[in-house]
Amino acid sequence: MEQDYRGDEKIDNMGGKPEELGVMGTNTVSCAGLELTGYGSCGIANDLSTLRFTKADSQYRHGLPWYGQVLLVNEKDQPIPNKTIFVTVEEARYHSSATTDEHGFVNISLDTTNYTSPSITVSVKYKDNDNRFDNWRVREFHAQALYVAKHFVSPSNSYVHLKPILGTLTCGQTQEIQAHYLLNKQILKDEKKFTFYYLIEARGSIAQSGMHVLSIKQGNTEGVFSFSFQVESVLAPRAHLLVYTILPNGEIVADIDKFAVENCFANKVNLRFSSAQSLPASDNRLKVTATPFSLCALRAVDRSVLLMKPEAELSPRSVSPISTLGIMKCSHDKITFGS
Repeated sequence: MEQDYRGDEKIDNMGGKPEELGVMGTNTVSCAGLELTGYGSCGIANDLSTLRFTKADSQYRHGLPWYGQVLLVNEKDQPIPNKTIFVTVEEARYHSSATTDEHGFVNISLDTTNYTSPSITVSVKYKDNDNRFDNWRVREFHAQALYVAKHFVSPSNSYVHLKPILGTLTCGQTQEIQAHYLLNKQILKDEKKFTFYYLIEARGSIAQSGMHVLSIKQGNTEGVFSFSFQVESVLAPRAHLLVYTILPNGEIVADIDKFAVENCFANKVNLRFSSAQSLPASDNRLKVTATPFSLCALRAVDRSVLLMKPEAELSPRSVSPISTLGIMKCSHDKITFGS
């Protein structure tokens, strides 16, 4: 039996950059006079890594931290862990480095005490592009990430800023929230206590609310306070958190953050067969347990039906309500609700 393999490379006609690498194989069986031919290909990627912001503050408040999160992925869009990236803010002459975690993420926090420019550009880099060769086939590209945050100005230089909620929250957990604040001493005057309020909006209505009373000791009008809330099914699949206070002069100081919640339900249901496998025509018992007053429906179909039409399968995502109303904009004196 003879075997013959030939390589064939496809070239992009537009710019001469290789689009994919193809290999054709021929298998010849001499005694039978048969010839079998097969072809396989794989794409050729020059973009070996990409950085992108997954979450970032659209504005920065002078004196309070600016937060952002970036993700480093390879040419297959897979996370790259344990790699050093470099963060630069040219307006503030800021240079730093950080290491990606096991999921390829890096959390960035900037001290804006000395920032005064109308906006800042946060630049994140992993590696420089390799431009030593003229041939596109051997060049390496590493996409950087840029994010521009504008300077948010309060009339009284009073601010509150929420530390972002990262990832997807799990139902049943207690989520702690940190809020940084900076208040004008002249506006507060002799206030000994100050109250911050929070609202959580989900599915077009206020799902939770509360308050935090802040003690102002020895004129300390700058710091961090914390509060927590219970993650419930009514918050899924996404919600908005608003924290605000009203100064003695009538100015509203506020901030907002949005977060994702896993698709979960208030009524818990469990279904179990008495035996995982059974012979044809044998008896098998099905046990269903659920939260009291739950309405349960059962459906039995052959597994091949779902394999042929997987979109017909029910899932938490397919039956979860979708929010039709969201808090879209929040500033020191105006809060706008909209879709």
